[in-house]
Amino acid sequence: MAHVIFYMTNATGLRKTKTDIRETRYLLDAKRVIYEEVDVSLMDDDERAEMWGKSGTKTLPQVFVDDEYIGGYDELQELEEEGKLDAVLKVDQQ
Repeated sequence: MAHVIFYMTNATGLRKTKTDIRETRYLLDAKRVIYEEVDVSLMDDDERAEMWGKSGTKTLPQVFVDDEYIGGYDELQELEEEGKLDAVLKVDQQ
């Protein structure tokens, strides 16, 4: 089973970020993915810096599968449209 972590925040006023977080959650739920949801506003500075270092970006949301950065909502949606998201999320293996 893949270990999926969905980094998000409830502490944003940015409409695009709020929308992307909501849509990412819907997409993961639609795929019936078991994931850990982590609110970055509750993380300490070192934990956030480590996450940003792994992904190379500070934008949210961020999805990691087995400790590998997959992307945010736009990247997940692109993978879905290409028919590749199930394999990336290892849906068949859960």
